[in-house]
This record gives sequence, structure tokens and C-alpha cells, in this order.
Amino acid sequence: MKAVVVLVCLVCAASAHICLLNPHQRGSMRGINTKEADDCGLLHKPCGGRPQEKPAIQIKGGSSYSVVFQKNLNHFASYPNGTATNGYFEISFWTTTQCHVLDKINDSATPSLTLYTQTVTMPDGPLGVSAILQLTYVTNSHDVPMGGIFYQCTDIELF
Repeated sequence: MKAVVVLVCLVCAASAHICLLNPHQRGSMRGINTKEADDCGLLHKPCGGRPQEKPAIQIKGGSSYSVVFQKNLNHFASYPNGTATNGYFEISFWTTTQCHVLDKINDSATPSLTLYTQTVTMPDGPLGVSAILQLTYVTNSHDVPMGGIFYQCTDIELF
């Protein structure tokens, strides 16, 4: 019986929770319109454990850019005493020497498969170097393993 419970917990930990649609996340987007899609449940930092790739998109430094993502599985919870999990989504820009948090969006009771579009202002530089746009879903839920944080990344370059 214990083995079955452990197996069920491991399957849940490998399930999906956030998908980065624009720009396209590393890896595939198979099954994204299904709750708990395998390509959206990445719990290992950084970037869900997926290796860095050649930049797939160039974005103008200092420009406004619309990031589109999907809450693939809702982890927001409110409790009878009036408290809630107070999770959030964070969009950040990374290079080997710097990190800029571009925006933070509070989680709410929106259902699984909800799409979000968030316009961010890209940093002015550095230009012409590989960079990472990272999306995290910090659930603040004790029901989610490994700290309750899901990761998605895409490889970009500012021009």
C-alpha cells in the first residue's frame, strides 16, 4: 500500500502546472490544453531542469513585450479562516551576470487552463548575448512537492 501512495505522489509531482506559450517554452508543448500536461510540470530549478538552447527569438532591448502563459493546473486555495495560499507568477530576465525581475502577478482563483497575457519592459541590455526569460509559478502550497515552485524558460537574445 505504501508503494502505491509513493508512486501516486511521484506521478503528481511530475504533472503539469504552468506553460509558457509566447515566447515558446523549452521543449514541446504537447498536451497543453489538458490539465497536468507533462511538459508544464517542471519543478527543478533553474528552468525545470531543461538545458539552455540557442536563442529562439530576438527581442528589442528596452521594448515592451507580451508574455503569454497558461496556468495549466490551479494551485490557488482559500481557507475558511479567510487566508489563502498567496501564490504568484514571476517573469524574469537572466544572463550569466544579472537577473531582472520584470513582473510579478498575484495568483487567484482562476481555473486551470486560464491564459494570461502580461506586458513587460525588456531590459536595455546586454545586447547580442544569450539570455533566458524565466517564468515561475510560486504556489505557496504545501500540497506541491519541492517547495511548490514550477519553472518554464525560453532562450532569447536582445538586439
